[in-house]
Amino acid sequence: MKNIIFIDASHVSAKAAYDASLRSGFNAIFIVTPGAYSSDTLHGIPKECFKFVDTSNYNNILLVIEREEIKNIVAVISLTDRAMRNSILVGSNLKVATLDKSLLFLLQKEIVGNLIPEHSPTTIPFTVDTLNEESIRALINRSGSVVIKPSETSASIGSFFVKSQKDVVNISSYIKENFSEKLVRGVWLAQQYVDGEFFSLEGYTCNGHTVFLGVTYRRRLDNTLTAAYFPGDKYLTDEVISSAMNAVKALVARSGYQNGYFHSEFISHGSISYLIDANFGRIAGGSISQLIADSYSTPLIDVMSHVINLSLFGSSNDEFVFPSKSRESCLGITYGVSEDCIFDSVIMPDSMHSRHITLSKKGDKLYRTGIDGAGWVGILVGKEKNVSTEITHIKIKNDAGSLLTPVW
Repeated sequence: MKNIIFIDASHVSAKAAYDASLRSGFNAIFIVTPGAYSSDTLHGIPKECFKFVDTSNYNNILLVIEREEIKNIVAVISLTDRAMRNSILVGSNLKVATLDKSLLFLLQKEIVGNLIPEHSPTTIPFTVDTLNEESIRALINRSGSVVIKPSETSASIGSFFVKSQKDVVNISSYIKENFSEKLVRGVWLAQQYVDGEFFSLEGYTCNGHTVFLGVTYRRRLDNTLTAAYFPGDKYLTDEVISSAMNAVKALVARSGYQNGYFHSEFISHGSISYLIDANFGRIAGGSISQLIADSYSTPLIDVMSHVINLSLFGSSNDEFVFPSKSRESCLGITYGVSEDCIFDSVIMPDSMHSRHITLSKKGDKLYRTGIDGAGWVGILVGKEKNVSTEITHIKIKNDAGSLLTPVW
């Protein structure tokens, strides 16, 4: 059987991607970083389908493919931002199908900003050795504060705020002291802070034609994204949604992006939507892929089959996957804890209508939700009325035996 290589895995859709590959006549092999995923994420995928290596270096991936003598590879893909670039590099090296190569540029937030400046907040790229303090002070003077973030991460990883001009001098030292060597060496951005509603547009392009599946309205607890409502149109004005759609269509046209999904994140200010992260090349992570499937009353395997065939082979059967009918209101909660502790387990009610995925592993150190873009213990996703009720019956057990209420 021919093989599709998946670099890393999506917490919610990994099993559906495996099943979709089999249904299309391919075997799925997942090359993942050791210890990066809980058993819930990988549940249902045969152990022999996993190869373990540090996927942050694409040479490691090529070496494990050679060492394990993986043959008959037809495609390489990733459903995560962090491994998307390496999946394209590996696929190109092997001369097999892979993601749209325009993503090699679109993964860089500063390039996206340059392509559609009219839809982007003011952004200053820098490295820790080339930071121009005066430029950032001027941006703070205009916008009140700035967001500092790496150019190629998602879920607010590495992001922090600088709210006063006197703190600008500490930016480089803060980055060096608090983040991995890979992030430190990369490009960073100082971006105008925009205060408004946070949401994302979900959809895909087929031969350069843009199809919108809907709006996901997002909610935060401090610095952590915790709730996703799909469809979320009712929380936003038509003008805000139209502004966001125009931004995505402009980016597709100017970048040459042809085939694949997008999960583009925006913050609205008045009637204007500012693109914060394009997230081209993949369907949304977290709970949102399941939200889309549930809202359209479509099995997740069908959605992932569309993702794989469109992204790798330019094939779309969207009229079957997303039939034209009313969508149901769905909710995804990525929850955490209110205090630092050591994780033991999640205590679930006897029966549930929603889907639950535990993200933490026994013995993990948990930090109070709200500190950064991580800190998630589990995901609960399904029809909004069910999720809203069932989250109240879930408890988190720590190593001291205490039962904690999920916070989100």
